[in-house]
Amino acid sequence: MNEYTECPKCGNDSIKLSTNEAWGVDYSVKTGKCLKKTYLECTAWHYVCKCGWISESFTQ
Repeated sequence: MNEYTECPKCGNDSIKLSTNEAWGVDYSVKTGKCLKKTYLECTAWHYVCKCGWISESFTQ
């Protein structure tokens, strides 16, 4: 997932990685509480800089 190490627009090396992740969650119908949370996969991600630059989206 490390396509960028710095912002190509301003050179900032403190860019953020924003991800969309898939989770499987089981809830109790009676109480509404989360009983089990299972990580499934990272479906897409992109990089963001505070100067406003946003990379293209990457998928698996």
